[in-house]
Amino acid sequence: MRTEFSHIRSSHVFLFVAAIITIWYCAVYFAIHPLTIAPVGDSWIYEHAVRHFNRTGTVQFPGFTRAMPVAQVFYGVGWSRVFGDTSRSLDISTALLGIVGGVLFYALARKCGAGALISAAATAVLIGNPCYLFLSFSFMTEVPFLVALLASYLAFAHAIDGLRGGWLWLAGASAAAGFAVRPFAAATIAGETAALLVAGDDQRGAKRSSKIVTMVPLMAALIACAAFWTWFIILNPKPWMFDYEDHRLRTYFTLVPIRSYLAGGLLEPAIYLGLVLSPLAILHAIRQWRRSLIVTAVILASSITLLRLGHEPVWNLTRISCFGGSYGALVLSGAPQHDVSAKLAWMLLLIGALGCAGLCNAWCHAMQNGNRVVLAVLFAGAIYWLAMPLLWFFADRYDLVLVPAGCLPLALAPLPRRTVAVPIAGLMITALALVSIGGLVSYHRTMQKIMMETGALMQQGIPRKQIDAGYSLNGRDLYVYPAQGIDAARDEPPIPLITSPSTLPYVIATSAMRNTVIWRGFSGCGPLGFGRRPLFILKATTPSPSP
Repeated sequence: MRTEFSHIRSSHVFLFVAAIITIWYCAVYFAIHPLTIAPVGDSWIYEHAVRHFNRTGTVQFPGFTRAMPVAQVFYGVGWSRVFGDTSRSLDISTALLGIVGGVLFYALARKCGAGALISAAATAVLIGNPCYLFLSFSFMTEVPFLVALLASYLAFAHAIDGLRGGWLWLAGASAAAGFAVRPFAAATIAGETAALLVAGDDQRGAKRSSKIVTMVPLMAALIACAAFWTWFIILNPKPWMFDYEDHRLRTYFTLVPIRSYLAGGLLEPAIYLGLVLSPLAILHAIRQWRRSLIVTAVILASSITLLRLGHEPVWNLTRISCFGGSYGALVLSGAPQHDVSAKLAWMLLLIGALGCAGLCNAWCHAMQNGNRVVLAVLFAGAIYWLAMPLLWFFADRYDLVLVPAGCLPLALAPLPRRTVAVPIAGLMITALALVSIGGLVSYHRTMQKIMMETGALMQQGIPRKQIDAGYSLNGRDLYVYPAQGIDAARDEPPIPLITSPSTLPYVIATSAMRNTVIWRGFSGCGPLGFGRRPLFILKATTPSPSP
């Protein structure tokens, strides 16, 4: 009777949390309404692929891109057949997946043994993450990819409880779907396979079947991924930039200073995770404060050393470029702008280092506890993290994939036995959420102003091909998809910020540039949704080749 009552109560709590997540996304949507009709980052590539498939029934990507999220395109096609294929419609389709991702993570944490309250807190840290929330309202690949991985982990959690084959097949299928969005889902299959090998045949409730039979669903998923890769990369013409990228990796890989790999591939992700997970991670740092002080000191000393050796500012380790409130998210020409002062950047570095120390404590507890599902998530995260510097993934939107590998151990590790921990965590989560909403408001309001200024220039008789309006708008408005074939693709017209560093006669920028004059200035929304962000329309003083 008690078990049945507890099950019913847990079901009610799950529905309540799912409703809160949905309400949160609805509140965010109304806070930023109306969404900009401009693309976000690379979303113009995937939006075009959806529209092209609706017209021709074939998948098309630009010749220079390495990303081929076919599964996301099909999802967008299905959505667009009902709700339309506008930027706003496709952005909302990803917001729906953002809600699903939050629900899946909460269910995963509960399945792994975390309490309802701490699972809800960890879920709040995930969906309040500045990058996760920002990319949830875009047609970018990160959130759909992360949702596929969370679905695979949840199915794996059910499968490991008795090694039930049906759930393993679902785990493999979800990972394969993630692979069709971004190939790095192969790390998830490897992580789950490693966790099964660790589990052995003595797992509670498991049948004494051979390990080879147990691995069949995951091996089938891996074969499906290899078949997809062969079909899409080898049997179809390769994008022309593949040759350039492969040459670059072969030529420049050993020429980049080792400190760049240490900073971009090790320290930046660690500080990022510590920063965005700080509402819970700092509590774990306090619980084992002696170890935390050592880890924090090591991170700070390493950061200062690398910054001094490279003569770089502290922003290079604390930047969150894929956050709607940052200048980096706008991807405009002009000198890089920073949203925080140097003093605040050092404070963020300290918080990130302390949060990373708490995260290390949670990881140690997870490894000692031996939860097979958590091990699968950690194994996959470790593989992905090791691959990031080798592939030059030095951006926080790539670090976002590691967030569940931090949130889940934080939800399972014991917290300090002090009642003050709950309100502190609540206040920090609230602050994180408000910063995330402010960034979204800033981006959408600013991009609308940029589109208005671009339209005003065109009304004055200036052709669109003479206006550099930033990466996203340039791609959507100026990119011409070449005929099939590498030779034709190499003849693509140069587009600033995409295929060329050239300067167009009119440039919307964050600052003045060489060989230009400020034609007029205008204001975007401030970094956190308040105040103003100065932007400029520049006019070239020297003629440049027309694209």
